[in-house]
Amino acid sequence: MIKNLFNLWYVSVCSIGVLFFLTAAGWTAQQDESSRQLLEDLFTIRSVSVDESARAASIAQRAAIEKAERAAYQKLLEKITQPEGRLRLPELSHDEIQGLIRGIEVIDEQSSSRRYLATYNIVFEPEFVSDFLGFHQVPHVLSTGTGVAVIHAHRSGLTDHLWSPSGTLGAARASIDWENRVRLYSFPVGSVADRFSISQKDVSNLLAEPALNIAGNYDLNSALLIFSEFVGTDPDMGKSIKYKFLLTDGDYRSEGILFSTDAENDDELTLISAMYKEILEGIDSNWREQLLVDTSESGSLSVLVALKSADTFGSITNILSELSLIKSYSVDLVAIPLSQISIAYTGRLEQLSLALSYNGLILEEYGDQWLLRRKDAEAPLSND
Repeated sequence: MIKNLFNLWYVSVCSIGVLFFLTAAGWTAQQDESSRQLLEDLFTIRSVSVDESARAASIAQRAAIEKAERAAYQKLLEKITQPEGRLRLPELSHDEIQGLIRGIEVIDEQSSSRRYLATYNIVFEPEFVSDFLGFHQVPHVLSTGTGVAVIHAHRSGLTDHLWSPSGTLGAARASIDWENRVRLYSFPVGSVADRFSISQKDVSNLLAEPALNIAGNYDLNSALLIFSEFVGTDPDMGKSIKYKFLLTDGDYRSEGILFSTDAENDDELTLISAMYKEILEGIDSNWREQLLVDTSESGSLSVLVALKSADTFGSITNILSELSLIKSYSVDLVAIPLSQISIAYTGRLEQLSLALSYNGLILEEYGDQWLLRRKDAEAPLSND
């Protein structure tokens, strides 16, 4: 009976292996499609609004499009490069900027005899932009990273706000560009399950576990906890907002205080907006710093893959398909507990390793070879 079970298991694995090899071309196609979509998301600048007037609507439209394209180009650079890298770039003419653009999606437009208003999504061609930045030796991000659930608890005087944001808090959120970021941010809706999962006190203590539980409800693996407190008018310091935050990825946390620079006009909304911008730029800068890719470098690697089941193999190849740093991969061998995959990648090996780790995979030395495994799986014993 034991022998028969073993034979059945062996035949099943071999059959799976044959299936994997037969569908490798399909996987490659899925990988290419997935990678293209991720790159398009990264290289798309959304909701660019313009409002131009001229002696004729057609002239106003041309001016608006040029203005939008220039603004989108600047936003793209801010999104995928660090400030010190941008200093090495030359000024581009409008024609040169247009040469980097794949297309424009019109979200909304209105015009009169002399005025033109529009909102666009502007899609840049990843290959052209990467070649341009690589030529000037400017490393840049090639991955948007995973989505983040934002949970913000705010205190204003004696009033606490968590799931029912005030008009001021809602207006502050609306004033921020959450879309054109390296990370993908979203706010939980505040369902009954959300409200039972975390309290104002939990957020003020920056407790990661309940926040990650909520993130999981939205198929997200990361959470950003923010606690802030508005101090109305201090006799000595004026208006201010104190804040602290935790990004569960890498336990990245910080705190700060912002003071009003215009006691007459600055209000709570202005300070909350400034806080959001400071937090998001800090997170994006930290993410860019870790995942900047030097596109002038590339490499290839043969890795053993630790497997417990065919499902494990599928989850790992799905991650490889979605990583923009990975140009291609091929399945060399499927077996349990160790399979083998060949990977061609852009950038340096340590950048690839870091990108894999942010997506739940560990790349590590295994004797005189490399091993790829899920973070929740132990490495099999080496024969060395």
